[in-house]
Amino acid sequence: MFFYSKNAAGASTGSQTLFIPYVAVAVVVIVIAVVFYFSNVPDIKAKDDYHLDDKEQRGGPRQVAERSFSRPLVYVLLWLNAAVLILASGMILWVVLSTIGVSDSTMTRMLWIGGVGLLAASAAILAPVAKNISHHSMWSQPHFSAAVLAQFFYVAAQAGIFSFFINYITTETPAIPGSWNTGWPQPLAGSHEGRDLSH
Repeated sequence: MFFYSKNAAGASTGSQTLFIPYVAVAVVVIVIAVVFYFSNVPDIKAKDDYHLDDKEQRGGPRQVAERSFSRPLVYVLLWLNAAVLILASGMILWVVLSTIGVSDSTMTRMLWIGGVGLLAASAAILAPVAKNISHHSMWSQPHFSAAVLAQFFYVAAQAGIFSFFINYITTETPAIPGSWNTGWPQPLAGSHEGRDLSH
């Protein structure tokens, strides 16, 4: 709509070159990924301050003050996180399937069967994970703290890019062909009759 739009006369009203910076970013990311793939980068191993990977220690187990927490609650929260991810993936898949013309009955059956199966699988996979969770605070792990900070800056950068894109579209809105009114609800289409929809 905003990239390759044409008015009633057939003249282009879109911004065909707007995709160039996005393609440039994609090429740079692919090049960096290829470089890292073929580079001999050593594995990053964090120091195990709490000896969580040691099954047996010299002189007996290390005595550390434990925090009280509910493992069933941890399991439920982990499972709910997995359920949200499955739901989001199902919504994306629903859009893709509806775009390529899959029937509603087939699509609904596929999504329900796949969703229930993934929920059951995640429930089985997360059971041992919740059982082996450490009682130590996650914020004491430098990788986790740094990852949270990196995610914060990533979301901030993403929101900034979206805001610039929205500002661009609102200031350089392409003209909308009058023939598109036929696909709109009747009151909305009638309210725009005779008006210039480009402003």
